[in-house]
Formats: sequence, C-alpha cells, structure tokens
Amino acid sequence: MNRPFIVAVDGPSGSGKSSVCAEACKQLGFVYANTGQVYRCVAWLLGEWGLESAEADVVCTRVEQELPMITWDGAQNRFLYQARDLTSFLYEESVGLRASRVAKIPALRTLLLPLQRSVALHTTQAGAVVDGRDIASVVFPEAPLKIFMEASIEVRAQRRVEQLQAHGVVVALSEIQEQMQARDHQDSTREVAPLQQEPDAVLLDTSHLGFEEAVAALVGLIQSRATKLGVSI
Repeated sequence: MNRPFIVAVDGPSGSGKSSVCAEACKQLGFVYANTGQVYRCVAWLLGEWGLESAEADVVCTRVEQELPMITWDGAQNRFLYQARDLTSFLYEESVGLRASRVAKIPALRTLLLPLQRSVALHTTQAGAVVDGRDIASVVFPEAPLKIFMEASIEVRAQRRVEQLQAHGVVVALSEIQEQMQARDHQDSTREVAPLQQEPDAVLLDTSHLGFEEAVAALVGLIQSRATKLGVSI
C-alpha cells in the first residue's frame, strides 16, 4: 500500500485546527486525524479511573493496559473507549488543561506515539491531515507539508465558547480566555515537545478568516505542495 500524503498541522487550542482540517479532508478525500485528542482521552479516562493525581509510572502502567481499547473511528472523526464514543467529554477546557499536564510525561508520550501515527498511516485514502501540538516536530517530522495554524487569543476564546455551547455547555468568555492562556503557557514551556512553529512549517493565521476562507486556504496549501512535489492527490 502506498504511503499517504501526510499534512502535519500544529497550533494552539481554538485556532481552528479541528473544524478546518476536518472540512478540508472532506473536500480532498483525505482522512482526518486529531491526534491531540489522544491526550484528552487519556486525561478524561484518568479522571474516570481516579488516577488524576497518580505518579507517572502508575499512569503509564494503566494506560498501557487500556491502550488496545482506545480506538479511532476515522469515518466519524472520533475516539472510542471500549466502543464508547468519548466526543462529548473531550471538549471541556478543564479536560484540555489536564491533557496538557499529562502530555508532560515523557514515557506516556512515547507510549502513545504509535497510536497517533497509526491513525494516519493505516488509511486507504490518498492523504491524511493530522493535527495537534507536536505533529510536525515529533509525530510526523518527515511530513511533506507542515502547517502552523494560529489565531489571536480573543478569537480563539470566542470560538471555544461557541463550540462548548454547541455541546450544551455554558461558560463565560473571560473564563475560557484565562484557561486558554494557561494552556498556551503549559504547552509552549514544557520540556518535552513544546508547542512551537517548526522552521519549515507554513504559517496560517485564521484570526480574520471565516470558516470557508480558512478551509480554502488550507486546501490551497495542500494542493500547491502536492503539485510542487509531483504527488497525485
């Protein structure tokens, strides 16, 4: 089987990665993989298991045991645990903050890396768009196209409020903005795989772009790079 054309997209929470990447994949016939959700899954599950404050070795042992039961549904863009859809639990900013802390555990990152890569590589589609916070630097450093997607903190916070409202969660804009700033700091200052724009990544700022405009911009970048490399997508 031919290797899919991998597009590695990094960026902070609320920059538009998930929604924009998912729609771009629909238009291109690519598979979409939100590998950052792996950490949210683990963070939420640790809460369910009562291990939120457990030592790193205890966390890694439990996750390694449960890992075969964490699966990715590429058709619906969702992670499942024991066939249970976890989507509705993963968008809360509190889960994101816990995920950021979990992501600081080097041994856990190593443990989850094969799952993150397999989501994109085990596809029959011509390509895959993979988003997260260390995709270009760690998960797919060999990707032929790397993109760093960002937006202002004000725009990102408003988007997250609207996203939460769509899932029936009501929260104050100021609270979300504070949580995002805390998450940004955690992600960008951690010792292991910090959030950063790779030197060879293309910057895509979505602050002043509507949804359709952002999707068109991403699709254009992918098509342009594929054409330049002589890759048929």
